Amino acid sequence: VSNAWTSSILGKSQSEISLTSPTMRSSQSLLADDAEICCTEHSRVFSLEELEQHVTLVIALGGDGLLLHVCSELFLNEVPPAIAFNFGSMGFLTPFERSTFTDVAERLYRGESLPYTIRMRLQIDIYRRRSESSNDAELDSEEANPSSKMIYTPNGDESQRFMKEKTVHLLNELVIDRGPTPYLSNLLCYCDDVLVTRVQADGVIIATPTGSTAYSLSSGGSMVHPMVPTILLTPICPHSLSFRPVLFPDHVELRIVVPEDARSGAWISCDGRHRMELRRGDCLTVKRSPWSVRTINSVDPTTDWFAAVQRCLHWNERPVQNAFHDQSRINTG
Repeated sequence: VSNAWTSSILGKSQSEISLTSPTMRSSQSLLADDAEICCTEHSRVFSLEELEQHVTLVIALGGDGLLLHVCSELFLNEVPPAIAFNFGSMGFLTPFERSTFTDVAERLYRGESLPYTIRMRLQIDIYRRRSESSNDAELDSEEANPSSKMIYTPNGDESQRFMKEKTVHLLNELVIDRGPTPYLSNLLCYCDDVLVTRVQADGVIIATPTGSTAYSLSSGGSMVHPMVPTILLTPICPHSLSFRPVLFPDHVELRIVVPEDARSGAWISCDGRHRMELRRGDCLTVKRSPWSVRTINSVDPTTDWFAAVQRCLHWNERPVQNAFHDQSRINTG
């Protein structure tokens, strides 16, 4: 249990669910004694591989970063439904106030149905370019080994062989930037193996609709309702003023390549984590993850989303224009 946030994962048995539902005296008591009890005395210890089979609900007490951590670190593939209470700064993903915890927990304990938002995630596959010096014996050994990393040949081109380095599922965004180098990022962007553009900028953001109100929005991207099936591509400080953000349908696969003739490599991060370098010749693919995330709503998906946008961003807030007191000035034509 941390002073900054607390995460309680509930399992299938009724005894585990009842630990955090109707008995707490107040939200303050939950943060003190009760939170420690549910996380120590009565909780079971699971490996990460077992969590998907044993956990049916996640209760998050914290900010947006806690929920991102749950989605990317605690569950390798499928994420259970999550109900999040706002103990953080912004609260885009945490629609429940801490004062409502007891009431909401009792509703869950009684088995009441609550509305939820289905939030798509992205699957990022990172590949390393095989050097031409790799001999056939090494390749045959890798292909024969069941634990070997997968070989990837874009568009069936055998002259380009890549070995999978890592797979990450993210909820917000993938950021590809120039890192510490002073040079522009030089990246080739493909959509379903069709060259879309060459990115020459500080970097590029590939975001989900959930992530559209984060870094992508700060870089000039559009706000997108979290249930709209799309993938956002937003450049970061592009050198060309005509390079505008793009929305792709969610069924495509994007591929980002660091060309061999680039002045430098690139750096990536997934939801602010998994910082890695892409060297010249490396690539990654982006597609919709087969495992979405269901987040419980306070009211409904649309009401909660607009409430978060207005509360966190003060979206389109301005004084209302005064009406004409002289009715004859009103143009009725």
